Amino acid sequence: AVVIGIDDYVKEEKLRGCVSDATSVYRYLNTNMRVDASHIQLLLSTTPQSLNHTPGAVHSAATRANIVDSLIGLSTDDAIGKDDNILIFFSGHGAVYECKDFYPTGPARRGTIEALCPTDRDPAAPNGIPDISDRELATIVAEICRTKGHHITIILDCCHASGAAR
Repeated sequence: AVVIGIDDYVKEEKLRGCVSDATSVYRYLNTNMRVDASHIQLLLSTTPQSLNHTPGAVHSAATRANIVDSLIGLSTDDAIGKDDNILIFFSGHGAVYECKDFYPTGPARRGTIEALCPTDRDPAAPNGIPDISDRELATIVAEICRTKGHHITIILDCCHASGAAR
């Protein structure tokens, strides 16, 4: 499982409850479902006090690089067998972009691009860290499906998450 919770952003309004929700999902998987802590990747923007009292809980920062690496890692992890259940949980900011902002001409300019926002995002800067687009997420999930099967549950608790379901 990859469980992500982001309350704190470098250049965005802070959220409340996302880290708490992710920690609750982690605890549910570990305690109720008896998923070993080593099989849960917990990516958080901050370390909640309560996590210090959760045995085996180890987390990394919810940066773009860590999120993408963790998701791609699901497709190559030998501990995950074909048709094992996989959970991806994200709680944080979501974003939407007009396609015409990226594709000024042609048919690709219609519609929107929806995205998950990592804690270190800075899409407006010339060399800034971009969000994780629904298209990028779809490519990663397709690779997980190809290598591990279709038993994947994705829970997105963010604005503009509908396009990621496609």
